[in-house]
Amino acid sequence: IGCDFLAFPGFKWICGPPGIGIFYCKKESASLLTPKYIGGESAIITDEKNLVYSESPQKFQTGFRNYVGIAGLASSLKYIQRLSVNEIRKMNMKVANEIIEEISTIPGISIFGPKDEKLRSSIVSFAIDSVSPKVIVSRLEKNGIIVAERDIVGGGKKKAVRASPHFFNATNEVSTLVQNIKNIQNMFG
Repeated sequence: IGCDFLAFPGFKWICGPPGIGIFYCKKESASLLTPKYIGGESAIITDEKNLVYSESPQKFQTGFRNYVGIAGLASSLKYIQRLSVNEIRKMNMKVANEIIEEISTIPGISIFGPKDEKLRSSIVSFAIDSVSPKVIVSRLEKNGIIVAERDIVGGGKKKAVRASPHFFNATNEVSTLVQNIKNIQNMFG
């Protein structure tokens, strides 16, 4: 893999179930990490004051394995591989670019993040000048559109609406999102 450690959730972009993820630790680097918790076969308590960690990977396995989650994640990874990560990125960026292109024409819209698609993901963060992101999220939700309110400057100093399109979003869904944003802007702007 070319790294010492790698961790990521199995849901969201990989489309796996919640409660499962991946943790990779290069064998030579395992001694650099001390597990926060122990359990199962992760360590042996030799006496009241001594603890001996198991060899990796057991050192990091602190409880029962989530077999249902593992099966779901394995299925999702096979599906993603069948579609091809590169093709998924192309599809995601196509949808994100459509959203950016369409909403950038709406007066009072600010779009956050790099314009160059090589420097960004397909997440589109935006705000409408006179409308709280919380209101935008609520209005869109009422119309069956799921977006999220997120901090774009730490500590809640600046919030935005985050749209996170994925390969399963269709062009007509972009049109629906954009029309709803226009309606909100007209209603409150």
